[in-house]
Amino acid sequence: SFVYKDVLFIMMDTDDDLNPAWYKVTEEQENYVLSVLEKHRDVRWTLFFMHHPLWTQDDNELSVIEEKLKVEGRDYTMFAGHVHHYMEYERQGNQYYTLGTTGGGSPLRGPRFGEFDHVTWVTMKRDGPVMANLELSGILDMDINTPEIQELSDALTNASSFDELILTNSP
Repeated sequence: SFVYKDVLFIMMDTDDDLNPAWYKVTEEQENYVLSVLEKHRDVRWTLFFMHHPLWTQDDNELSVIEEKLKVEGRDYTMFAGHVHHYMEYERQGNQYYTLGTTGGGSPLRGPRFGEFDHVTWVTMKRDGPVMANLELSGILDMDINTPEIQELSDALTNASSFDELILTNSP
């Protein structure tokens, strides 16, 4: 955990138990999270990050932590992965997210199915996080232009008369 610009970041290990029947956190980690929350009561927001979305289980491993958050009236957001399926949940008036993939296994049927490769960009504003999902298909590779590509582009540009084409096709 750490605090940056009055926002508390907490990372949880959801594989904390050596032989879990399901993904969970140990009592030791739960106590650690509770102590961090106690120590940083006055932050403006708390962000949780974990691999497995513990809140989707019947036996909610987050119940003690969620109860403390509720009693304190703390503003927070939780993020998890694992399921390779994007979904926004609301619990206790707060947002919980399972994120899609960043190249992992998925049928990739599209955003409406919660199946898309993306990176979630989080910007903290006064009233809480503002998020945008950046699809990987919308981000250009670092080698979008190289000297070899530029040489070909220059040859095509120099061999064409775009100005004449524009002028002759203008209304």
